[in-house]
Amino acid sequence: RMKSQVEHIKAGTLSRDVKRGYGGIREIEFFIQIFQLIYGGKELLLRERSTFKALHRLLQKGLIGYEDLGQLSDNYVFLRTLEHRLQQLNDIQTHTLPSGDVELEILGKKMGISARQGFLSELGKRRHRVREIYDSLMESGKQPSHGQAYGLLSSVFWDMETPVEHLLSRELESKKVKDAGKAIHCLTKIRNNIYSFQTIKGRRLLEDIIPKFANEALKGTNPDLALLHLVDFSGILAAKESYLEVISQRPEIISVLNFIFSQSEYLSKILMGNPEYIESLAEGETAKKSLTSFTNELRLLAERRGVSTAVRLFRRLEEIRLGIMFLNGKINATELMKSLSKTAGAVLSTLLQRPEETLTYSPSLIIIGFGKLGGREIIFNSDLDIIFTTLREPSGDDIKAAEGLLRGCMSYTKDGIAYTIDTRLRPEGSKGPLVSSIEALRNYYSMHAQTWELQALLKARPVCNFKFRISNLKFMEMRKEILIKRGVRITLDDIKKMRERIRKELSKEISGSYDIKLGSGGLEELEFIVQYLQLKNCKNNPLLLVQGTMDAIKRLAISGVLKNDDAAVISGTYLFYRNIETIMRLRNESLLKEGSDTMRSAAGFMNMDEVELLDSLNEKREWIKNFLNDLA
Repeated sequence: RMKSQVEHIKAGTLSRDVKRGYGGIREIEFFIQIFQLIYGGKELLLRERSTFKALHRLLQKGLIGYEDLGQLSDNYVFLRTLEHRLQQLNDIQTHTLPSGDVELEILGKKMGISARQGFLSELGKRRHRVREIYDSLMESGKQPSHGQAYGLLSSVFWDMETPVEHLLSRELESKKVKDAGKAIHCLTKIRNNIYSFQTIKGRRLLEDIIPKFANEALKGTNPDLALLHLVDFSGILAAKESYLEVISQRPEIISVLNFIFSQSEYLSKILMGNPEYIESLAEGETAKKSLTSFTNELRLLAERRGVSTAVRLFRRLEEIRLGIMFLNGKINATELMKSLSKTAGAVLSTLLQRPEETLTYSPSLIIIGFGKLGGREIIFNSDLDIIFTTLREPSGDDIKAAEGLLRGCMSYTKDGIAYTIDTRLRPEGSKGPLVSSIEALRNYYSMHAQTWELQALLKARPVCNFKFRISNLKFMEMRKEILIKRGVRITLDDIKKMRERIRKELSKEISGSYDIKLGSGGLEELEFIVQYLQLKNCKNNPLLLVQGTMDAIKRLAISGVLKNDDAAVISGTYLFYRNIETIMRLRNESLLKEGSDTMRSAAGFMNMDEVELLDSLNEKREWIKNFLNDLA
């Protein structure tokens, strides 16, 4: 009799009966009673007549989620109150809404809603939500979820909540899992997360999606790392139904996510921060974009989401897109760095063009990129080294614009920061003025700049606000003049002393680990060699004054400063170091440790085994050290 009544309700429409009709009081009561009938025999706690107490006890037993409890309790109160107001209206026992507009208007006011249409709209939303929860119970009870029927989370490998360890260990070892014990611990947490649901609909989706994730994780190159990330991700899926809906609609995303989980802590953390990042995985890949394309895409995103949100989303969306392409071998390290540098340039341009209400006119500010940004060599999680300059003496509005850009970039929001900005390369460092004129820069670099500041100036270039083309040209002319004038005075001894000081004070290299950037014979030593040769020879050949290391090596070879064979070794070593450094950044590692997952990943990425990678690394480091020592 109950089943036929339930089926009758399910087949109905949004009737005027708020008790027996679609999404009405009876559906909430039947929802509770179904659980009581199924589980009440063993669970005495569920034998409760009160609707509210029964709902709380279903929550206590893990049979419904917090969101279901809140929705059902709130809507039950609303519908019961409406039932009482109906009976008060004509002093008769009824559950049916009046058909007349006037009566509905009065009823709406009694429910605290002034307009008739507003009342009907609110009632409709509530009834739809009750029906949605009710239907999710019916659907989850019809047929076991396919996801639970296979894989390591199936009942074959589990005795209720306890793992059958000998079976699991054997299966995991066959999948090339290195630490079966740790993997079983991860699988236990993942399995438990399926039941940490917020709604019954969410549990049904979890039961289908999570086993697919777990099985896909075991197919990758690093199943241990993929399972470790899946623990955190399954917890997010259990708490945020929006993620589940995205993945259920686009199941092809599962393999892409597992690929990232097995390769990169850095990208994995980004993806877990916002469902929009996951949605982006289903979009097509474009290998090369111009700076104009980056800027236009960001402008459109800013129109929809606002500048502050857009710049943060845009950076991370591009890092995800480019990171996947790099790991898949679709772009090389040089293409990756240039694209990440364009991303940073687009963000800075957008923030600089943002209107500031406090400004009396459009500022004539120029942003000069130094370091990796200036050299178009940005990698993942890089800071941006910039200074601000103007053609003439900076105004108060110029200073406000610079301060506004720094706030816009580094203010913490729910989406984090856009970039960390470092402006300490300006004249006199953090004690100096935030904005200087080009003439002030000329005076400083002519009279006071130290060797390392001239090396920094070698990387400098305007990175945005290209409408001020004259200002940009004036800066580049000043840069060229200073470097030609002072570059010839720099001695090799200056460079070696600076390099040795950095190695001793900043390198973290210890036995069994390698500091790719600051260690002996490392990336920075290579860059110091190239910069010294550029500065020493730029008076006779100003074309050597390019910002990028690879471009500089090519020009040094063309001009005869470097032998072709030496140039080939230096450029090959540079790309080798950059590949390793990028893999390390993606794994959130600062040192390359022997025998680590990161070393295995780097070796695999470059089609080597670990021994070959170490031999090649030591050989290249030794070559760079010898080249610097032999340099005249």
